[in-house]
Amino acid sequence: MKKNNIFLFIIISILILTLININVFDVYENIDDTKNRYIDVSWVKKYTSLKDLYNDSYVVIIGEVLSTNYRNILVKSNVTSVPFTDFVIKINSVLKGFVSNDTIVVSQTGGLLNDVLFMIRDDPLMQNGDKVILFLNKEEKYGSHFILGGPQGRFVILNDHVFSIGELQPQTDSITKSLWTKGITLDDFTDDIRS
Repeated sequence: MKKNNIFLFIIISILILTLININVFDVYENIDDTKNRYIDVSWVKKYTSLKDLYNDSYVVIIGEVLSTNYRNILVKSNVTSVPFTDFVIKINSVLKGFVSNDTIVVSQTGGLLNDVLFMIRDDPLMQNGDKVILFLNKEEKYGSHFILGGPQGRFVILNDHVFSIGELQPQTDSITKSLWTKGITLDDFTDDIRS
């Protein structure tokens, strides 16, 4: 029964990931330990420039992760759920678009389901306290914002310098390599994407 639920979770995840700009290429369960499960995916679009990422985004923000909420989307009347994590982001600055509040909810695929943490291998879940620049799209169907291109649309700010998530998380380097910033200053980064 448990194997059937895991198999069904993977199938449902493929469908949902496809809807939110992810193309499943090689999805399989890889059990690293008893509490973590990873899914490998191929992203629909590989961005080669910050300008393209900026142009394709609905909203671009600078902010800080304030809180985390795990939720599961029930699929097919109690058969299984797909885990998502909603992050409340305090907005420090809007670089593109309009946001009416000082916070925004951003969803990532992955989260807790039956005490097991599911994650996309090359898109690790954000953590409370992370200072980030996020290139976002709005998913009307789910009422959430999603990071455009997964790890490609997420940058981390450390000591007023900007890094691609791939520069800090080795498992994401292949998809983010063309967007590496090599720790440029926050001012230079914002000038680059707006030029």
